[in-house]
Amino acid sequence: MKNILKKSFVVLTIVVLSYITTSLSFWLVENRMSIFGRIFLYYTHKNYVEGNGPAPNQYRYLPYLLVDKLFKYIPVPWLDDSYNMIKTWAGYGSKEENFVRKRNLDTFFPEADRIKMAQDLEGYLREQVYSLTKNGVTANIVMMFLNQVGWKTWITDPLNFLDSLKDIIPYEFAAVFQSNSDMTKVINGYATYRFAFTVLSFFLLYLWLRYFADEFTSVMFLFVFSSLMPFTMMNFYQQETMLSLALFLGVLNIAVRKKSWAWVFLIVLIGSFARSDHMLFAALVFVLQDVFSHKDKKSLLRGAVLLGTPLIITFLITKVIFADSEYYCRVVQLTCNLTNPWCWFFPVVFLILPAIFVKKAKEIQFFKRTFWWIFPFIALNVAVGVTKEVRLFLPLLVYLLPLMAVESKKLFSEKDGV
Repeated sequence: MKNILKKSFVVLTIVVLSYITTSLSFWLVENRMSIFGRIFLYYTHKNYVEGNGPAPNQYRYLPYLLVDKLFKYIPVPWLDDSYNMIKTWAGYGSKEENFVRKRNLDTFFPEADRIKMAQDLEGYLREQVYSLTKNGVTANIVMMFLNQVGWKTWITDPLNFLDSLKDIIPYEFAAVFQSNSDMTKVINGYATYRFAFTVLSFFLLYLWLRYFADEFTSVMFLFVFSSLMPFTMMNFYQQETMLSLALFLGVLNIAVRKKSWAWVFLIVLIGSFARSDHMLFAALVFVLQDVFSHKDKKSLLRGAVLLGTPLIITFLITKVIFADSEYYCRVVQLTCNLTNPWCWFFPVVFLILPAIFVKKAKEIQFFKRTFWWIFPFIALNVAVGVTKEVRLFLPLLVYLLPLMAVESKKLFSEKDGV
């Protein structure tokens, strides 16, 4: 019974933390620009699905395909109060929401005040027109034409004015407010997609931690990991983040348990259509473990195939499948990373806690064998990635997290000397 309760708690923890993390990404990214952010995401999604998007995002094709062919058909609604507020005030709310909208308007901006504001503004406009024309008759004619536009009702009855806009707004923009539109399905589909792979990432992270640490420590470090995730959301439009992290963690779990090479090959093959550089380093971790474990020609051959797979797929994606895609940014970002202080500060903040225990890697056989992948990984990201976008270092964080879990527990469980 106790074992069932423990497993149930682990599962519930993973689901709750994943839901919170996904909601944060939804609020902090799409809601950062609210309506525009949603419209931007939808039309860039369409471009990527059609193969017309800019590099390098176009090369990470798998997430867009998954959303378009699967997740938009299971679009779990995600609460976004700021979006709902704009949607209601634009006249797309329910009867109850429209009632609240009218009540809020009358409470915070009473009708008498709105009428007085319209009258004051009309008087001001009349004065300005008269000062320009120097003729009372002409001023009255101009004001008559202005008043025929009905601008005063925009102030005295703004809700009616907003409701009338629904009939003239192009569908391409109005679709953002319609719950059954393809745009809304895609937006919610992205949130559901993130949630699914966030759950998978947390589950695989737990298994990864559990190999080195006890159950309690492993669960607690899921909370540690989730507390760092908001820091990765500065630029979460990169939709492959949680997918590639789940695949990377899948390879780590297979490598540390010395399981099937075929599964690693399948993960690397699929993952290279989402993030080929991460799959290259995931393959390198497995190869280092495999070669040190067997030290034979077969392991070297397996390693060559694994390492060659993401390189070959990268060539096909960039030179054949999406050969016309052009980079929207500079490929080499070394100058930016060396001169921008945030490109140093953010990664340090993100990685400082696990980095404290890096020296302990030599005491654990798996880390001692595989640690070398870190150096080319950091070098590549400094050369071609913008390092202030710390989501780039998620593979490194999860790789080092067991060291932090094990060694921090030792640190705080040891009794201080007298």
